[in-house]
Amino acid sequence: NTSESTCIVLIGDFNLPTIDWSLDQPTPATNGGQLEESFCDLVGDTFFQQFVRSTTHTGENMLDLLL
Repeated sequence: NTSESTCIVLIGDFNLPTIDWSLDQPTPATNGGQLEESFCDLVGDTFFQQFVRSTTHTGENMLDLLL
């Protein structure tokens, strides 16, 4: 048997401020839209994890994602 492992790193500024990243599973806020919900589903389905855990800019925002 051959075991393969794939490592994917996804980095960027996705401009999705209504996603709550403070939980283990990202969750769209109640005022989020279909894009936010689909993105959260994608992150959960692919077992991505957010590595940036604190704000990186004024206004309590995270500028970038590192998944």
